[in-house]
Amino acid sequence: MEYSNARTPQQNRVAERENRTLIEAARTMLADSLLPITFWAEAVNTACYVLNRALVTKSHNKTPYELLNGKTPRLDFMRPFGCLVTILNTLDPLGKFEGNADEGFLVRDLDEFCEMKGIKRNIAMPELHSKMKLQKKE
Repeated sequence: MEYSNARTPQQNRVAERENRTLIEAARTMLADSLLPITFWAEAVNTACYVLNRALVTKSHNKTPYELLNGKTPRLDFMRPFGCLVTILNTLDPLGKFEGNADEGFLVRDLDEFCEMKGIKRNIAMPELHSKMKLQKKE
C-alpha cells in the first residue's frame, strides 16, 4: 500500500488515470451526442457505469461488476448516450388532436429497476438515429 500527502493529486497516479479516463469518455460521449456541455455530470456518470460493466480486469478476466457481484451484467437495456427518445405524455389533459408525446434525449440509462416498475413502457427509443437530424442548419 502506498500513501500520498493530502492535496497532492500528482502522487496518486492510479486515481488520476481513472479520472482522466472518465473525463475523456464523457467528452467523447458529449461530442458524439451533440448535447451541450451542461450535461457533463450525466456523461461522467454514464461513462463510469459503462466502464464498470465493459472493461475487463486482465488478472481475473472479468469486469469490475462481475468481481463485485459474482454475475455477468445485463446490457440489453443500454442505449447510446444522447439518443433521441419519445416519451408518452399521460399526465397532462390533452385535446383530441393534440400531440401526446414529447421528444428528448436519453442521458441516463434505464435499468432493471425501471423495467420492473413499468416506467420504460411509456418511452420509445429508436435503436439508430441519424446525426443529420440533430445538427443545426446553417
